[in-house]
Amino acid sequence: MMPSSARSLWSLTKRAPPDPALLREKYLAPLLACAHRRLGNRDDAEDAVAEVFGAAYSNLNRCPAPEWERAWLFGIARHKVADALRKRLKRAEVTLDTVAEQHAPLDQDTEVHAFLDTMRPEWREVLLLKYVEELSLAEIGRVLGKSEKAVSSLLQRARAAAQEALKSEETQ
Repeated sequence: MMPSSARSLWSLTKRAPPDPALLREKYLAPLLACAHRRLGNRDDAEDAVAEVFGAAYSNLNRCPAPEWERAWLFGIARHKVADALRKRLKRAEVTLDTVAEQHAPLDQDTEVHAFLDTMRPEWREVLLLKYVEELSLAEIGRVLGKSEKAVSSLLQRARAAAQEALKSEETQ
């Protein structure tokens, strides 16, 4: 049951809160793919996405209009992935699986991730949200807590840095 303040918010907006089952059905695959790309481990990604939906379900009263659900969930995912990475650093476990993953032969995906890892974190994040997650500038702004214009500028700087890095790599 929703708290009275949440019910009053929903009554003012004249719409029912989103159905958790529909949110899960619609966004599970893209959120899992996003978390897996960032964490590099399927199990950790599944754990992070479970936490995303747990946080979302307990805060359905904060879910924006339907056109912003995706950005809202990706924003939660961004924080849960960051939490998972912090936990991983604290554990600093080196297992045989981790060693094997680090010594896997390079493929195009691995090379792209290695390249992205050399970029400033905010540039990497905006490029991933735009070109991998295919979020609009407005949605990215919502995820990052920035205006659409700020996201556009950030994306432009990230593209310029990527082009410069690729040019310098070609000349070597």
